[in-house]
Amino acid sequence: MWYERYKQYIPDLPSFEKMLLSPLQQNFWVNSLKAGADTVQLWLQDEGIKYTQSPLLPSTFVVPDNVSLGNHPLYRAGVIHIQEAVSMLPALLLKPQAGERILDMCAAPGNKMALMAAQMQQKGV
Repeated sequence: MWYERYKQYIPDLPSFEKMLLSPLQQNFWVNSLKAGADTVQLWLQDEGIKYTQSPLLPSTFVVPDNVSLGNHPLYRAGVIHIQEAVSMLPALLLKPQAGERILDMCAAPGNKMALMAAQMQQKGV
């Protein structure tokens, strides 16, 4: 196991191993530069797509595992971005403001930077 040397720091190893094997929830965020979260919610409701609000941001949502948004027109148009919640955290914690400069050293495929650009209303570097 790759984490063998960290066992001393993991108080409940069975729970940790179970968590590692559990799939992450499917999340997406609404690109406010292209549409409002309310509008996207209405579109998804019209199509019968189930979702719940994520506690991260008003414009972030969780969809069930059986829902695939990868070929959805909203995704293809860049209106929604599929991204794991843990990957949204850097942008949410950083809270970038318009006019700031940000260097993302891990910018592939670029969802974190896209989220930061939306947070900055695309008024930053």
